[in-house]
Amino acid sequence: GNPVRPATATGDLQQFSIFGRDPLRPGLDPAGFVQNTLLANMPLPNDYTMGDGLNTAGIRFTRRIYGLDVADGNSNDQNNRDQFNVRIDHTFSSKHKLSGVWTYERSIDHSSQAGLRSYPNGFDGGHSKWPRLYTVSFVSTLSSSMVNEARGGLRRSAIASWAPFYVGRNLDGTGAPMGTGAEAFKLLPQNNGIPFQAVTAFIGTNGFMNWSAGFGSTRSSRSPLWQYGDNLSWTMGKHALKFGGEMRRDQTTGWNDNNMTPQAIFGAGNFPVTGIDNTAFVGLSANNQTAARSMLTDLAASIGSIREGFDLPNATASQFLGYKDGYVMHDRDWHSNEFSAFFKDDWKIRSSLTLNLGIHWEYFGVPYEGKGRAGQPTAGNEAGACGISCGSVTVSRFVGKNSPNPGLQLYKDDWNNFAPSVGLSWSLPWLGKDKTVLRMGYGVAYTGGALKSANTILDSIAGAAPGAAELSGGNGITFTPNAYTNMANISLPIAHQYAPLSAVPIEGQRSDTLSVYSTNRINPYVQNFNFEIQREVARTLTLDVAYVGSKGTKLNGGRNLNAVNIYSQTAGQTLLEAFNITRAGGNAAFFDTLLRGINIGGGASTVNGTTVTGSQALRTNTTTRAMIANGNVGALANFLNTSTAGTGKGGGLYTTNGLPQNFFVLNPQFATVNYYDNSASSSYHSVQIQATKRLSHGLANQFTYTWSRALDISDGDGIISPRDPNNVRLEKGRAGFDRSHILTSAGTYELPFGPNRLLLRNGTGWIQRFVERWQLGGIFNYSSGQPLTITAPVSTVWQSTTASTPVALGPVPSDIGKVTFVSNGVVYFPTLTLADDPANSSVSSANSLSGSFSNRGIKDGNGNWLLVNPAPGQVGTLGRNTIVGPGNIRLDMNLIKRIRMTEAKDFEFRVDVVNILNHANFGNPNVNINSTNFGRITSASGARRFTFNARVNF
Repeated sequence: GNPVRPATATGDLQQFSIFGRDPLRPGLDPAGFVQNTLLANMPLPNDYTMGDGLNTAGIRFTRRIYGLDVADGNSNDQNNRDQFNVRIDHTFSSKHKLSGVWTYERSIDHSSQAGLRSYPNGFDGGHSKWPRLYTVSFVSTLSSSMVNEARGGLRRSAIASWAPFYVGRNLDGTGAPMGTGAEAFKLLPQNNGIPFQAVTAFIGTNGFMNWSAGFGSTRSSRSPLWQYGDNLSWTMGKHALKFGGEMRRDQTTGWNDNNMTPQAIFGAGNFPVTGIDNTAFVGLSANNQTAARSMLTDLAASIGSIREGFDLPNATASQFLGYKDGYVMHDRDWHSNEFSAFFKDDWKIRSSLTLNLGIHWEYFGVPYEGKGRAGQPTAGNEAGACGISCGSVTVSRFVGKNSPNPGLQLYKDDWNNFAPSVGLSWSLPWLGKDKTVLRMGYGVAYTGGALKSANTILDSIAGAAPGAAELSGGNGITFTPNAYTNMANISLPIAHQYAPLSAVPIEGQRSDTLSVYSTNRINPYVQNFNFEIQREVARTLTLDVAYVGSKGTKLNGGRNLNAVNIYSQTAGQTLLEAFNITRAGGNAAFFDTLLRGINIGGGASTVNGTTVTGSQALRTNTTTRAMIANGNVGALANFLNTSTAGTGKGGGLYTTNGLPQNFFVLNPQFATVNYYDNSASSSYHSVQIQATKRLSHGLANQFTYTWSRALDISDGDGIISPRDPNNVRLEKGRAGFDRSHILTSAGTYELPFGPNRLLLRNGTGWIQRFVERWQLGGIFNYSSGQPLTITAPVSTVWQSTTASTPVALGPVPSDIGKVTFVSNGVVYFPTLTLADDPANSSVSSANSLSGSFSNRGIKDGNGNWLLVNPAPGQVGTLGRNTIVGPGNIRLDMNLIKRIRMTEAKDFEFRVDVVNILNHANFGNPNVNINSTNFGRITSASGARRFTFNARVNF
């Protein structure tokens, strides 16, 4: 599709040519990239069992990979890896020994996160890692009761991920791609010598390579950790004393693309496609309206916005640099120093009773950036987060070592990290000597580690502070053209949004993110406690029963302070009241006051309060219409707060008529204000039963069962997204990693054949050689399913829909799900049915509003409503993680045969079978009640896999 020009305001559809050049502008070919690159490389379908049987079908092919890894380098067993280990020990004397270890590792793989081809002729992303480990220790026996160990070491992790078009680049992100990367790079369109990524809205961007590769797809990090420590052990009578200290120097040097390679986001931008709605096309659903408009903008190669990142090379640089300047990757070099000391006493009160006492102290230094580029609000963290609501606009500065403000830090030091511990081991004198042992303990541990999650937390807070960089997250990179733009007239680089360390314009696009630490941020700590009884049931069989628990306190977390206020009031109405009036087809004075004299576009006319009311304009606008129809009052408040429509400035939709800048949010300079503090917590309680059968008669086995319950608020260091921003504790629920039941059994059995065995003990030599030393092993694992949250992603209270849940009109058991095969796939809620949410009857047909209603609801097996979307201003009543997903079962087996070659050598042949039962473990279902795929399972794992090994042991 190649529209001659954007659709007119009257809604007329323009003539367009599917192929060829624009007849009104010869020489320009805006659709060339779409048809000659994207569509031309799309293969013909070969699988007609997929799709609707008329318009859509599928493509199947064998995708061969030479190893598969993920961005963090923690995939299980599908990567190519070479590893070399060297250890050298030297004894100077009977009292002094030196030991050193060197480990080298390398893997070069494809990457699922950087992109795997979906078409046979496509290109794959790459992933490589090169970890190293160096350790040295010097042990001195100072006396018969005193031993000292001095140690030092370096652990260095190094990881790199490459988008398909950057595979083969240098490890610092510079240089030209090579091999398949060079081929893919040639397909990137360019403007003014700058390559850019074209991100479509409908066609998809992962066809024959990942076109929208960004932060996670092209990045690298080197994280060396130097450790130096000394421990002294001293045995004194009944006391075994140990004390020591350690110093750690932590560093993470990393870079990523972060839109330094621009992205052209296909879309309508300020020139929406109009006339494709249920008025012009009666019966056209809201989802299909969106799909049709997206398809037209894709075929037109219409660009709605452009993302391009810029960065500063150091803390004193006076201008941002980008791809055109040769600065092709965003980089930061984070450092932190850590210290610890401890004292421990193992006191053997009597032969059957030992008491363990100890205390340790930890210091985790505040991180700093190697070139001084750690950003922080000039007014301080809290006042800076508050912005004009606390007196002045937010401006950033650089702080920490090597910055213009070396005496300032991102947050205060925390020195008060003392952690006691106590333990007891008692061989009970009853029921047989040393047959029953009681163990119990309590201890405190500080999690610390300032550079943990540096790439996702620290770098997004201090490394990409507004004014410190123009990167993803909205901080200066999103540009919406004021004139119609497509692939033919795109212009790069885009203009800078502001100068380094200048204030984000309060009437700008309001798409920026501000993230700050709490000034008094402290180190989280976890209290661990256990109580265990171990009983020797038989000579080779022991039974352990234990209670194990933990309590996480003041854990790292955060929340968005810029929650919209739907109770903002003017003209005698709150926004919520005005929203409901407008949704019902009425005209609200609130919106007349806000929008008088403004044309918000999208099919609307200028508001005058009489012939065109504010409510009518919002019901007519193609963007706000769906918000109102589906009850998204928070999204509408965010639109009014951030949109530049009709006025050309952020906030203009309400400040033009005299309302204050902070009418809707705390800090209107930004779309989001993330405040990272210690607001999260967690708890874990479990009963653990273990039976251990030690090797006898060729059989050894260990059986373990765990029943547990883990609760938390938040997900570690991430932002808490509560249903109600004023009540974070409402989000307390089962942790995402919680599994109520876990059962494992692992064992080996030496087959009873050969010399001194039950069978064939007197066979001939070659028969005995063949039948002897066979060993069978197995590991069985079962775990109950992951806790899941049924969601109703509507913004009924604030702009976020992340944690929104439905209103439960009846009981929803945690075990309501069951994997069920149906004619067209696999579903998890076979007794539930999907229907239009009953709120559709309250949505007016005025200005075609009801045609944009797309919310769904869930009925139980008797046809009664079970789950519906919350009404505007209402919080969903169904809790977080209240149901359980599909469980997981796996049995792995191995068979080993050893053949003695000489007294000191043997040959070993081994077969390992993963999931020998070929049991399918299904993924989690779709839990969005507003999705037409609610309850459907689209993923599974568990294919049986054989691995053969042969080795010589000597």
